Parts: sequence; structure tokens; C-alpha cells
Amino acid sequence: MARQDRAVPDSGARSNLYDDITNIIIGLDIQFQNTSVLETIAETAKSQFKLRRHGFPAFPRPTVIGIDDWAWRRNQRYGTIVCDLERRRPISLLPDREPATAQAWLSEQPQITIVARDRGGAYSLAVSKALPHAVQVADRWHLMKNASRAFLDAVRKSMRHIRTAIGTATINPELLTAAERIQYEGYQRREETNAAVLALAKDNVGIKEIVRRTGHSRGLVRQILRGQRDDVFNRMFIAEQRECV
Repeated sequence: MARQDRAVPDSGARSNLYDDITNIIIGLDIQFQNTSVLETIAETAKSQFKLRRHGFPAFPRPTVIGIDDWAWRRNQRYGTIVCDLERRRPISLLPDREPATAQAWLSEQPQITIVARDRGGAYSLAVSKALPHAVQVADRWHLMKNASRAFLDAVRKSMRHIRTAIGTATINPELLTAAERIQYEGYQRREETNAAVLALAKDNVGIKEIVRRTGHSRGLVRQILRGQRDDVFNRMFIAEQRECV
């Protein structure tokens, strides 16, 4: 397709960014019926550039905030996000999650009276130094996450006894669907591995020798001996219900 030159009307409302994007599109020979698409692209890009260059716009000074880390780039670079919990909106992004950085920002907000944070020590230290009068509370998300993890760990360590107590130690494979049967077979293999490792440990065989005899990794053997690998077939209760019908 032959390239066609296009004249873009000059307007004070259009920014240099708009002109740059237009020139790129012309260079790539992209066809548009009108300039509305160009304007939408330019305005979106402009707002993103402004946010990155100048940060969030001015905000009413908050009194109740939440502070937590967030990923600029997952597993590589992390920053800190501050939210106004009364207005339910983010108000600041800090370049890292160091206590000193958070402390410097908080020191400029003496009106803050309540800070919701995770249970780590970094933000607690920053708040204590910058706002010693502020009340610190653990936010609901982290409380629920920690409570859920503690509950699942406790159940996992006692799963064998729980299954025995409720009478679901065995399953009739004929009652399972094809997908459930595959899951159940994997569950049985894990149980056989657990039983073999625990039997050797009961005979006072050391971890190094258990690893040598079974061919399993040291990490897996330790996990089994600590009671951290007991699991439950996730269709077990459904299968039992079918059997009772």
C-alpha cells in the first residue's frame, strides 16, 4: 500500500505528545477514519506520563491511612503504597519499602491518627518514629491471611487423625469420576510415600539414610517427618456421600 502523507491540523490543545504519536502512526501507515482515535491514545498516554512524572494529584490530608508494600515489578522491585482509608483511594507511591523512606513521608503528615499495616516490623518502626501518637492496627487482610494459614497448618498436621475419626480413611474408587480417580491415585501415592518414610523414622533410621533408601529429597523427607505433607483427597467427602445414597 502506498504511503500517504497526512496533514494534522495544528491546535494549541494538542500536545507535543499527540504530534509524536501521530507521526509514529503515519510512519507505520496505520489507517484511521478520523483523528478521534489519535486523540484518545494521546490523552491516555499523557495521563500515564503525568502520573509517573508528578505522582498523585493533591489530596486532602488524611487522618486514617493504610500502608503496605507493592510491586513495581514482581520479584524484582518493590515500593510502598499509602491509601486514605476514609476516602478509599491511594494517595502516594514511595519508591521502595525501606522504613526510612516511609518514615520521611509519614513525618510530613502529623495529622494522621490511625495507621493500618501488615504485621511486619518495618512499617511499625517507621510509624513509631514518625507518628508516636498514632494508633497502629493490623489490617484485616493480613489478619485473615495469617489466621487461615495457621488453621490450615493445624488441620494438615492432624489430617490422618481427622480422617480416622470421621470414618473417611477409605474410598470406593468405583464411585469416582475419571478426573476424581486420577486425583485419588495421586493422593494414594503420596500416602504411600508418607507411610514409607514414617516407618523408617520409627525404626530410628536417620534422615540421610531415609533419603538414600527411598530416593526422595531431603526437603520432602523433612516435610513428612514434621507432619507438613499430610493432605486430603479433595473429593473424599463427596464420594462418601455418594456411597451413603
